[in-house]
Amino acid sequence: MGVTETGEQCGYVVVPGSREHGIALCGKHLERHEEYLQRQAKLDAWEAQDLALSRRHHEDQRSRVEQRLDEARKEGRMVVYYVRIGNYIKIGTTTSFKYRMTSLMPDEILATEPGHEELERMRHKQFAHLRIPLGRERFRPDPELMDHIRMIREHYGEPADRYPVAEATSDTPAP
Repeated sequence: MGVTETGEQCGYVVVPGSREHGIALCGKHLERHEEYLQRQAKLDAWEAQDLALSRRHHEDQRSRVEQRLDEARKEGRMVVYYVRIGNYIKIGTTTSFKYRMTSLMPDEILATEPGHEELERMRHKQFAHLRIPLGRERFRPDPELMDHIRMIREHYGEPADRYPVAEATSDTPAP
């Protein structure tokens, strides 16, 4: 007697060779099982193809981002920025200053200097003793850091006033 997919006996004669599938099946259930395997193989192929396309897309996106970063570095468009957000100073870097300020909405743009990730890392090390716990890029507005920011402003000029900042509220401390 043949066995169904659920393990029950179906009452039909077992097809010779069906045991290679790991279970004794009648003709009807063997056909269903083979159809299932074919459908599953197609789904697996589609999934593999989709995964390959997704990986390729991700790699293309990453390489485009890396190309833009390389171009920005070469053209000197990268800046290290110093902004005040609440009671701390954020030191970061960007290739798209206007976009970054729009996304951060700082209370005040304090200064910018030409540079990229290496200069940013140097500044983070320079002021590591002022880092706020759990704030990788956040620092206390200590006189040492504020003097450094003043020096950058004197050397590179005032940051542009045309970039967005958060509106002052009663709980936002004045600079």
